[in-house]
Amino acid sequence: MTNRGNRNCIYIPSIDAKDLYLANNFVEGQNDIGYSLTTQSGEVNFNKYINTLDFSLDLLKLREIAGEIYKKGKYKKDKHLFSFVENGKEYSNKVINVTFKYSIKAFNKVANDIYVKQGYDLRQLKFSNCIAYDSSGGHIVGIITNQPVEMEHLLYEDELPNKFAIGINDDAEYIYTTANQKTTVPVEDLRRKLYVNGFVCNGVKYVRFKRSSGSARVGKCLFIDERLYDKFHEWEMCGLDIKEGDNVDLAALESYLSLSSSSAIDLIDIKPENILVIPDFDSKFKERAVIVEYGSGSALTTREGYVDICNSIFDGQSMIDRSIMGRYKDKGMILIRNRFFKSCCFNTNLQKWFFDNNIKSISDLHSEAITMATDIKQIKLVTTPNSIKYLKFASIEKWLSEIDSIFSIVKYEKKTRFFDGKLVQAHYQLLNTLQLNEADAKELLKDSLDYLDMLNTDTDVFKHHVKCSISDYIKTNAAKDKNELAYMMMNLSDTFFKTKMFRDFKRATCKSYLSNLRKGHVLIDGNYSVLFGNPFEMLLHSIGKLNESTISSLQPGCVHTTRYEYDKYILQCRSPHISMSNILISKNVEHEMIDKYFNLTSEIISVNAINENLLETLSGADYDSDSTLITDNEILLKAAIKNNNVFPVPANHVEAEKIDRVFSNCQKADLDHRTSNNKIGEVINLSQELNTIIWHTVNNSNNQMADLCYEKILAIYHDVCILNICSMVEIDKAKREFKVSVDDELKKIRKRWLEKIDSKTVKPAFLDYISATKGFNNNTTISKYFDTSMDYIIKQLNQYRSPRQCGITVPFSDCFDFDDFDNCKVNRRQLNSIISMCYNMRGRIANLYNGKFHYTQNEKALLTQNYKEALIHEVSNMKITPHTLLKLLTVVDCKEHSTIRNTLFDLLFTSHNNSVIDLINNVRPSRSYIEKNDNGELSLYGVRFKKQIA
Repeated sequence: MTNRGNRNCIYIPSIDAKDLYLANNFVEGQNDIGYSLTTQSGEVNFNKYINTLDFSLDLLKLREIAGEIYKKGKYKKDKHLFSFVENGKEYSNKVINVTFKYSIKAFNKVANDIYVKQGYDLRQLKFSNCIAYDSSGGHIVGIITNQPVEMEHLLYEDELPNKFAIGINDDAEYIYTTANQKTTVPVEDLRRKLYVNGFVCNGVKYVRFKRSSGSARVGKCLFIDERLYDKFHEWEMCGLDIKEGDNVDLAALESYLSLSSSSAIDLIDIKPENILVIPDFDSKFKERAVIVEYGSGSALTTREGYVDICNSIFDGQSMIDRSIMGRYKDKGMILIRNRFFKSCCFNTNLQKWFFDNNIKSISDLHSEAITMATDIKQIKLVTTPNSIKYLKFASIEKWLSEIDSIFSIVKYEKKTRFFDGKLVQAHYQLLNTLQLNEADAKELLKDSLDYLDMLNTDTDVFKHHVKCSISDYIKTNAAKDKNELAYMMMNLSDTFFKTKMFRDFKRATCKSYLSNLRKGHVLIDGNYSVLFGNPFEMLLHSIGKLNESTISSLQPGCVHTTRYEYDKYILQCRSPHISMSNILISKNVEHEMIDKYFNLTSEIISVNAINENLLETLSGADYDSDSTLITDNEILLKAAIKNNNVFPVPANHVEAEKIDRVFSNCQKADLDHRTSNNKIGEVINLSQELNTIIWHTVNNSNNQMADLCYEKILAIYHDVCILNICSMVEIDKAKREFKVSVDDELKKIRKRWLEKIDSKTVKPAFLDYISATKGFNNNTTISKYFDTSMDYIIKQLNQYRSPRQCGITVPFSDCFDFDDFDNCKVNRRQLNSIISMCYNMRGRIANLYNGKFHYTQNEKALLTQNYKEALIHEVSNMKITPHTLLKLLTVVDCKEHSTIRNTLFDLLFTSHNNSVIDLINNVRPSRSYIEKNDNGELSLYGVRFKKQIA
């Protein structure tokens, strides 16, 4: 495995295009700085560094190019560095994330209640009585609203700019107010201006860099220091000679250029001569389906009938020889990236296959295979053209000659974090496409509610739960999360269980668990398994022994996984999950050849797409690491089998549109603007509203059988099929262009099916709850219980009452040994300083959430974490005596400091972990715990455990 230096992510600024444009287009005064990333006091404004450049092939190349550009030649005197370090984190302003949330107004809100006229700089304005004038003194260019103005200084309304007025606040004081300002530069024009002209920030010129497919869906784009762009662009194009103004499939090119920016966990060496490219293989057959296609214009229409299905049975997958997988040779797959390349590579005994089949030379391989290898022993990776995106623009041979041997590893298959991978969370999309009755819902929830009872009453079960809940993501620093800290205290001190802090933590944990259940996150036996398409057939294909008459070794309706016993039926579905027809029921079968030549884990499932409509059933799946939720849960399986084959699978006949584009920043701006208005969330939620109506209709029919009242629900089911295809369009539109307007389809479907009462939309109870948890305003909806699976579940959960556990509460400080404590030796100045720092941090966090700043939830979370880590870093550098530490521990119990109780707890156990642990009174308590045991005393989700005593 290759080591390529620093693998940390880098924090980069995120700035809205509105602010960049305004800072670069002033009417008065010269501004060579442009947008400033420093505060008025000249310090770095770390609140702007709310995005990251993850470790990737792109970041490796950027570091290399920056080293060349900034330290040599004409830029050497600038002494620019690519990045800098603060509080143990790396930051860079050489790449800036630009959002496009706001348009330019006649007067723009630049700070809380401060409006400045377009073209003027707030830093240059002088306000008097809430008004600022231009340099001539003749025009108002700044207004502060909602601040009291004395009567003698109050302007008349006709003296104020348009949309500003005089108002009166709650204290009967005069103030200036404003309504919506007139837009002068809409977001679309703003994007085009920045893409074409770039901008200046901190005195440096920035130009458009790139965007990932995910960023494009939310309208974000990266810009880069202009000095770095040319050399990087030459590298990222991988030898393609595409110049400004050339005709090109721009959507595809932009998508493929982002592949090398994918966040990597590691690197792997694969030489070009190790790669064998075999042809793709299609399986063609007919299938009954709901065909979704264009009707008149760009509108979608449906019809039922038999349709030609064409499955690319190896789409996005490769076979990699175990010998070059290094530290990942115990994994069943690795997802890898390179320039214009993405593929899910499955662990294969490739050379053994060649040996067993007497393949001794390159000429013995598939006659149309392409490779630079001269010896069969060099072949370590077998892939297909579908994994090589370069072929849209040039040949396989050219790609092999241009690529580096360093590939990035993006991920590998993982167990779920629930009960050592035995359980998986269901979701409301799956549950609400199944026809469960109230008794089914009650039975499905039984284990969950029994478990919740034990969380409330059994400290050993609670300890086990918290341990299972500790995140396994790679941390960027030494700070522990709340679960880890609580788990540590539970193991170190039995007294902790009697504290208010523990009981509050337990209450919050149980509340969160119940909230998860209301979202359909019910734990069931199963996992998420990566799809591997026709593995044995791919081996055959590598040596030219697969043809159209070949019968799949995995028969239609069969899968192979070591996760379940053979001859057992299992259910599969992908996420996002739209329709009843997107549920796959298969029989798990033994397959000797797969087990012999592939080193797969229980988190991989081998499937068949030869003469089986598997890929359309699983919502347009392919094999570039797509995974499915698999389960043998009897309740869900029974419900799925009940309506199996009732609902035809949607067939996607909505082809991508061929739009003539040229390679230019103007065209990139238009493409990204079209892509940015993503509707996938709306599509999913509307589909679940329609599914709710379908099941409510079926469950209130005489026979409660979907097949017997299919005609009654046919029209609404066809609209679900349209939404199914719309979800695929939304997911793919960053790399393909479609003429369909998903927004128009949503409006038409809502109008056809959603009930309204007094202009408010009727929503199923479960969906109204989910919307509320995501922060959406429910004032425009009315919640109603329907006869549908998720509403049955919500009803059951609303009736649940947790058992109460009473007992004496003791102070948190009782967990610690105060025998040697000397109050006189407490460093009071240091004590007050730390308390003050905690309050300051809480205040900064509160400001994030008070509505004054336009941060997303993810950005707020990142800044919150940054504030905490900065505090931890600062306190960690203090020399705190045991006496001061003990005094701080008593502060945790003080009512007057209750708002910083949790902050102080986190701080003490992260910045002075060992010192605090040394002060614990019963550092090795006699404690019990539970461990898995076939002859156990208690059952948690069907897994038997036995109480143990340490």
